[in-house]
Amino acid sequence: MIGYVAIVTASVIWSITPALVSRFSQYIKPFMFTALRTIIATLTLVPIAFLNNFNYIPLSSYALILIVVSGLLGPGIGDACYTKAIQRIGGSLSVVISYVYIFIAQFMAVVFLGEFMSISLVIGSVLAFVGIVVAVSSSNFGRVDIQGTIYSLIAALSWSSASVMVKLVLNYLDTFTVTLYRLAVTAVILSPIAIFLEGIPGRRVIKQLIPIALITGILGFSLGVYLFVYSISTV
Repeated sequence: MIGYVAIVTASVIWSITPALVSRFSQYIKPFMFTALRTIIATLTLVPIAFLNNFNYIPLSSYALILIVVSGLLGPGIGDACYTKAIQRIGGSLSVVISYVYIFIAQFMAVVFLGEFMSISLVIGSVLAFVGIVVAVSSSNFGRVDIQGTIYSLIAALSWSSASVMVKLVLNYLDTFTVTLYRLAVTAVILSPIAIFLEGIPGRRVIKQLIPIALITGILGFSLGVYLFVYSISTV
């Protein structure tokens, strides 16, 4: 039950991001914004780690690769493309398309993790898919932007792959450590990439960007990602 509560809570927290990105879209550069969020999230979790007498656990090469790749795909590339999609096609439509990752993740979980797909889960997935088709085809959204749709689908694929890797890495580390390591690695690797691709934002942009990054970094990444990893470990 706690696992279900965790993932529902994470979903509610994540629902804040599309609205904020849409509202302040003109100030946001996707990769820089995502990198800043991971830095803030890491800085939030580090003091908690020390307060809880965190001990470094040596990792095998396999576990380290899982952490690095899952971090770059999940809160890294996945969220950056999701942000870009929101800027191009709006929060409502990008959420609908990006969450095709539900079905990709289910398929990967069955194939790579040997999880069982119950009849009720299949029915629920089909209903969710129908909802996506209805939403995307609705004239309320107007003409679908191809690039925005592609960014949404890249986010879906990235999140799905990362979810499977998180499940595997939980065989080696606890929930908090997985969350901290993934965000820290993503912050270190994504930051120089963001600077190279998008440059360093000006002072005026930074002033607008910091409050949004603080909210979505602390809530969406620190707490949201932790709850997501926890739910994967339990349900």
